[in-house]
Amino acid sequence: NTRFKQGDKVFGYVDLIRGLKTHQEYLTIDEDYLALMPSNLNFEQAAALPLGALTTLVALQDLGQVNKGTEVLINGASGGLGVYAIQVAKIFGARVTAVAGPNQEEFLSSLGADKIINYQENNIKDLSEKFDILLDLTTNLKFQEIKNILAKNGKFIPTDPFKNIMDILSNIFSNKKTQLLYVGQGNYEKLTQIAHWVEEGKLNTYIDSCFTFSNYENAFQRLGTKGKRGRVIIRIGKD
Repeated sequence: NTRFKQGDKVFGYVDLIRGLKTHQEYLTIDEDYLALMPSNLNFEQAAALPLGALTTLVALQDLGQVNKGTEVLINGASGGLGVYAIQVAKIFGARVTAVAGPNQEEFLSSLGADKIINYQENNIKDLSEKFDILLDLTTNLKFQEIKNILAKNGKFIPTDPFKNIMDILSNIFSNKKTQLLYVGQGNYEKLTQIAHWVEEGKLNTYIDSCFTFSNYENAFQRLGTKGKRGRVIIRIGKD
């Protein structure tokens, strides 16, 4: 038995380690890594969802156990992960402080951020507030640098766990912890939840820019620039 039938529109997230990747027209993929595409999105919009929404859902729900009133700081809030992290945190009822570069205030407010910090004007490490969750989507922060702004049982969740592996090992017995975030493949149940949120209007997808496959070098160049708003998409087979 299978969850899907021929002709179903699906979206998902390939295994990062094994199997085929997505820079091609056709591939086979485990059905557990897929879900039915939100009915109100096209393929390009749906392609912008899995990596950002799934990664931040795992970070905030599974690791952070975010709920109503949780104080969450999101570093790198305007990028391809951040735009989903803000929305997912707000769905769970958290209070969100978003950190990004200049000229992002209006955009981040529209996503639901309660407070916005321009990192060029304010150093995160000098903030007086205490946060239950600090989600670092930039891979720039270290636990020792930010532990003073974590609440008593606060959690630091970096997207590059290997950069912080010694912190993960060293604070096993501390109230404040660095969490190991790794999302290696899709998850049917979580992707289905994401699709429902999109269809209910609770979660929006954001595309920063879209490139044809023949223009992939410019796509990766854009991926490495600061100030993006959402995901960078490569359109396969439509040059």
